[in-house]
Amino acid sequence: MSAKSIEVYEKQIDQAQGAEKLELIINFLADYSRYSAKKAISYSEYALIALEQTPNAVQEAKVYAYLALAYNYLENQAEALPLAEQSLSIAQRINHQELQILAYETKSTIQLDLRLHENALESLTSAMDIAEQANNTLKLAHLIAQRGTVYRYMGDHELSLKDYLTALEIYRFKENKEKTAQALGNVGSLYRRSGDFETALKYQLESLMLKQDLGDIRALSIQYNNTAIIYKDIGDYDNAIELHLKSLELKKQLNYQRGMVFSYNNLGETSRLAGKIDDALIYLNKAKSLADSLGNQELQGSSNLYLGRLYLDENQLTSSERYLSQALMIFNTTQEISRLAETHLAIGKLRFAQNNYQAAVEQVERSIVYAEKSEKSIVILAAYQALSEFNESMKNYQQALFYFKKYTAKHDKIFSKQAQLRTGALRVEFEVDQKQREIETLTNKNTISNLKLAQEESEKNTVLLVSLLIFLAMLFGAFLLIKHKQDQAQAKVLSAIKAGKERLKLALWGSGDELWDWNLVTGTISRENTFNNTTLPQDRIGSSMNAMQSNIHPEDFERVKTLFEQHLAGDNSTFFEASYRIKNTFGEWVWVLDRGKAVERDDTGRATRISGTLRDISALKQQEIALIEFNNELELRVEKRTADLQATNSELSLTLAALTDTQEKLVEVEKMASLGSLITGIAHEMNTPIGTCVTASSVLNEVIDDIAARVDSNQLSKEKLKNSLVQLKNSETLITKNIHKSADLILQFKQIANTDPTVSEFCLSSMFAQKIQLFEKQHAPNVALHFDCNCTITVTSFAMSFDMILDILLLNSLQHGHNQDKQLNISVSLIKDDTHLRIIYQDDGEGIADQVAGKIFEPFFTTKRNQGNIGLGLHIVYNQVTQQLKGHIQFEQKSPQGVIFRIAIPHTLS
Repeated sequence: MSAKSIEVYEKQIDQAQGAEKLELIINFLADYSRYSAKKAISYSEYALIALEQTPNAVQEAKVYAYLALAYNYLENQAEALPLAEQSLSIAQRINHQELQILAYETKSTIQLDLRLHENALESLTSAMDIAEQANNTLKLAHLIAQRGTVYRYMGDHELSLKDYLTALEIYRFKENKEKTAQALGNVGSLYRRSGDFETALKYQLESLMLKQDLGDIRALSIQYNNTAIIYKDIGDYDNAIELHLKSLELKKQLNYQRGMVFSYNNLGETSRLAGKIDDALIYLNKAKSLADSLGNQELQGSSNLYLGRLYLDENQLTSSERYLSQALMIFNTTQEISRLAETHLAIGKLRFAQNNYQAAVEQVERSIVYAEKSEKSIVILAAYQALSEFNESMKNYQQALFYFKKYTAKHDKIFSKQAQLRTGALRVEFEVDQKQREIETLTNKNTISNLKLAQEESEKNTVLLVSLLIFLAMLFGAFLLIKHKQDQAQAKVLSAIKAGKERLKLALWGSGDELWDWNLVTGTISRENTFNNTTLPQDRIGSSMNAMQSNIHPEDFERVKTLFEQHLAGDNSTFFEASYRIKNTFGEWVWVLDRGKAVERDDTGRATRISGTLRDISALKQQEIALIEFNNELELRVEKRTADLQATNSELSLTLAALTDTQEKLVEVEKMASLGSLITGIAHEMNTPIGTCVTASSVLNEVIDDIAARVDSNQLSKEKLKNSLVQLKNSETLITKNIHKSADLILQFKQIANTDPTVSEFCLSSMFAQKIQLFEKQHAPNVALHFDCNCTITVTSFAMSFDMILDILLLNSLQHGHNQDKQLNISVSLIKDDTHLRIIYQDDGEGIADQVAGKIFEPFFTTKRNQGNIGLGLHIVYNQVTQQLKGHIQFEQKSPQGVIFRIAIPHTLS
């Protein structure tokens, strides 16, 4: 690693003092303003305070530039851009070329992130002009590469590739491995955008090998990531995941949290494509958690999008809806057009999975609009393909064909464009190669010329004495020539200063800002690009804000004066900044934003000169006032709407109370009706065995009376006694049988009620497994059972109720579903999810006729009453599930035959 680690820097900075500490901080900022932005900001603030005590313009310009980069990487461009301007102002004031290049480059980076592409190009052009003047070839190559990046974001791939290849050739010629590796990576990324993955991978792998040799873990972490993305593009997911993991490990060492989010997101998306769903979920949740802690909207949006797509693939539509909605909200805020295209496409597929065809089509069509704007070819193709598949699933074959033709036409157009890009790339490579050959030819010619010159010089040595007199004569002429060149150089410098002033005037005119410069020693203030119709004083006004009291609104003056004097006194404020009202020539008050900074101080730290800008913000203030009025009006509307809603809620509460009362009465009526029906059924079922017992008892009495009478009259014969004993035996058998039947009926009636008061902890999966195994042994080979439970399930509930439910279902299948001609197959599945225990019971027996399927849970309903069944089995199951266990049961017909019972029971008993 070429730079020290963050930990080493922190230790050294803590131990250092004075100038040494300041130098270490600036080195840290140069190395880590991107990778540890918050710490860089903290160190920068310390450095600026130290520089106020011991001013050093070079160090100050560097700190402002690196501080601007740190804020930019935290997506705070509003703070970053003025800091870059401040750095540039200092660098220009001290005419330091290297610092001017740094400031312009920083400015360009911020402007690129703000999508101000033309401005970014202007900043880079200024930096390149300075690098050429300084004859700094390596820096010029670096700036050319930066310009290539701007062209890439502008969509001009040909110009971008030309700049990247030019920079690459310069680095190779200079034998700079670090910059060569960086340039190779840039070229590889551009080829990937044109769809030439093979060439892209070649450049990225070459870059990766160089960076591995160099050992710079910061650059290596990014290169692993870029190479992995191409492996993902070509479907080599294993290599992609391996490289992403290496990148993640290096970023952890650097504590580069923003980069870690990128790695986690890439790992999650690649794992999803590879079918490793569990791994994908782990990585994406880590990415979302870290992105949320950083508060980075771009990263939060990406994490939510990837999670939404993952849950959509797994058909978990509720979770997918939640994450995709969050992603859409974020991307609508950040206006990332390509990401909006991807999100609308995913939401379209979600709506189709939710059977909302119209909404699905609308979302996908929005996706196409955004994808066209951002030139996201892959999304455009996927969108047309999705629309075609939607319509095909809906059997809208004509519409499906229409979208398929659109897909085909777009596919051909895209690949034709990619072919043109590749052709352009080949042409650019050829042009760069030709220029390189021309440079080599010129170099060879120069070598030959140098040899000739050396020979001529040798010949001249022979006549040196003769030339001496001529040389002395020419010396005076040379002196005159040098003097003339010095005059020309001075004129050129003065011209450059004049041009700089002109550019400054144009910049002020373009921005509408006024530039003021106040010399507090002489008491003079000068103004450039002044507002029309303003009354602010100029020239000699003294060194006190009191000179402007008549021009500043009375309500604002004391506040402005206090802020101004605090800054002059050398408090911790970096800038003086105040918004206030000034009077124009019409006597009207105009709002302005005044920003300034003390640029010179005396030995005591008191400011002797301050410069700044003045901007008219009247329009902004009017908008602010309009917004406040709108908010007040909105609050009144909300209060009125709240009062209306409260009145409506009161009415609804009264209506709900009335409905609740009516419902309770209806429930009582229904209970009485159910109780009457149940009592009638019980009476009907008990009537038969009890009636039989009464009849048999009457016969028994008659036989006993007959025997007694014959005994009294001595008429009882042996034959008659035998016949009477047979009658007695038959009556006793009949009475005993029907008494047992009555007892069984009473037992079943008791099972209808929820009579099991015992709650215990037991292993439900073991209970079911043992009962099913025993049942299968008892009824083999006529019955085959399959029990499916992938884990041990322990519950605290009514064990007897579960036992009873399974018993009745098994006996029901045997009695009503079994056909003696074939084997009966029964399957029982036991599943535990987040909220419920689920039992799925099914057999392939004779099934239940549709006309009686709605009555199966009613008491005393049976289709085989002639076989002794009374129709309480499924009614008992229903009562145990719904009343005792507080669950629900659902019956379905099984195709082609058989039954399915789905039972869901809450984990906890209420």
